[in-house]
Amino acid sequence: MGIRQKILLILASVLIVSLTIHGWLILDEQRHEDLVDLQRRGSDISHFLAKAVAYSVIGYDYHTLQLLMNEIVATEAVNFARVTNLAGKTMAEAGNAHDPETLMFEQPVQLEGEVIGHLQLGMNTRPLSQRLEEHHFTLFSRQILIILLIIIGELAALSWFIVRPVRRMTETLKAGDENDPPRLPVTSRDEFGQLATHFNHLVDRLRAINLDLQQDAHYRGEELDLSRQQIRDQSAELRRIQEELHRLSRMDDLTSAHTRRYFNERIEDAVKAANEQGEPVSLLLIDIDHLKIVNDVHGHHVGDRLLQTLARTIQSTLREDDQLFRICGGEFAVLAWHTGAETATWLAEQIRLAVAGLELELDDKRVNPTVSIGVATIPDSGRDTNRDYFYLCADRALYHAKHHGRNRVDHCHDLNIEPITQLTDRPT
Repeated sequence: MGIRQKILLILASVLIVSLTIHGWLILDEQRHEDLVDLQRRGSDISHFLAKAVAYSVIGYDYHTLQLLMNEIVATEAVNFARVTNLAGKTMAEAGNAHDPETLMFEQPVQLEGEVIGHLQLGMNTRPLSQRLEEHHFTLFSRQILIILLIIIGELAALSWFIVRPVRRMTETLKAGDENDPPRLPVTSRDEFGQLATHFNHLVDRLRAINLDLQQDAHYRGEELDLSRQQIRDQSAELRRIQEELHRLSRMDDLTSAHTRRYFNERIEDAVKAANEQGEPVSLLLIDIDHLKIVNDVHGHHVGDRLLQTLARTIQSTLREDDQLFRICGGEFAVLAWHTGAETATWLAEQIRLAVAGLELELDDKRVNPTVSIGVATIPDSGRDTNRDYFYLCADRALYHAKHHGRNRVDHCHDLNIEPITQLTDRPT
């Protein structure tokens, strides 16, 4: 589909929608005005007729009432008329009360201010419907004519002002040489003329540059090759440095676990997966029991070797998709993807048992480490899943484990605790 057909299609669509809405609004306004006028006429006629039949009703003149009802229904404007006395008994009736094209009016029949009966009058709405149909046909015909005239005019304008210059430019470019692009003809001062002028100016510059390059090619070839090689070497070195910086930003130098910064990114991904896909994710917060005592008694170098050993032990216990992070000091975190609460508790228990089974000799000093682990799982029914809740829930579970004997695993959902509002102060 060419640009001319596309523009015409868009224009025709806009015109059809716009004129359809406009026509509908006009018809709706006309329908409302005609209905208001019919209601006003029906009210006036029923009011006048109620006064006219008052003496016939009070005199029980059934014959006169029936003749009057027949004459009223014989007119095109009325489909039905009925007069009833005060007891509800029909005194005269003419026409069809069940005609769907009837608008009913009711008027009390009064004499000297006292109600003596009731009048029912059904106004014929068929002429109103016919007028609306005729008006709709006339309006539709006018809209079709307007759309055709506008499309014809736009087609002529597009062909002359847009398609013709574009076609000439295209034909000129096709006829030219790929290595020596031709100059475009400047036939107007509009945007196409400006485009051709700028293009020709660019062609002139390219020709001049190409001539200069051809003249310098013999002398600059070796320098160009050398420069390209230097750029490739520098790009490779830059990529290597970037990869190393990226690795260092995500890797803890001491334990080779991921950093706290990378943990913040991944926990956001975990919360997003839980919210959007309902994917279960568990967080294990692991804290080394009595690490401060080890550092104070044996020295920080022993504590560092302990951290390295425990990090390797935890990593060897994890599954392929699980990720280990060093949060701070002697605290680690594990993001267990696709893992519900029961499996996460089992995984935490495996880590606890693996660490508890270690008996380390660090610089002739025997160390029997243990860890306390708090676990949280999202999504958690009945609560809003967010990063703060996820982390603080695991932290509260870790707090509970540390305060209830250490060397144990607690899951946040199994604890009867108050809503979490801040980080807990845990014993070392």
